Amino acid sequence: MEIRVCIHLDSHTVTGNVSLPRGKRLSDLLNGSIVGQAEHNTMFLELTDVIISHADGTEEKTQTSFINKATIQLLTTLDEDLARGIGVKDSPKQYPYVHKSPVRARMRMPSYELSGNVHCASGQRAPHLLEERFMFLPLTDARIRVSKGDDWWGATFVAVNRRQILSLQYEGTSLGSS
Repeated sequence: MEIRVCIHLDSHTVTGNVSLPRGKRLSDLLNGSIVGQAEHNTMFLELTDVIISHADGTEEKTQTSFINKATIQLLTTLDEDLARGIGVKDSPKQYPYVHKSPVRARMRMPSYELSGNVHCASGQRAPHLLEERFMFLPLTDARIRVSKGDDWWGATFVAVNRRQILSLQYEGTSLGSS
């Protein structure tokens, strides 16, 4: 399964296709884990059919690009129909499925500000999610803007690099209009 994504780095964005192995979720690919299999973590994410958009407005096209996961601030999916569990079939949940509840949170990154739903297990609070071992934190129903910009855009699914988060708060005030 191929998924079109946009990767937001500090100085540019990279749009391309990510290939998901059968039964593997996008979060699993980013975090290097598959439930029931040995952990396999790679430092780079491979994209095909790539467009690199620079801050000055110029674009480059290339067939394949490898992005260092540590440099990724955000990864968004471009298909609005995609949702949580991307890559997994709509079927009864397999063990060790854990029911989670959405909690609205706001985050600041080096180049971006966003709000969205983080998903907490029973008894878990949003700040606990920052301490998990996986590199990427999934958000749903997100709003994003460039830190010094005025325009917000929406994303159904965002993977946020925990190592790039400067601050996280429960969302209690409006961040602006949609």
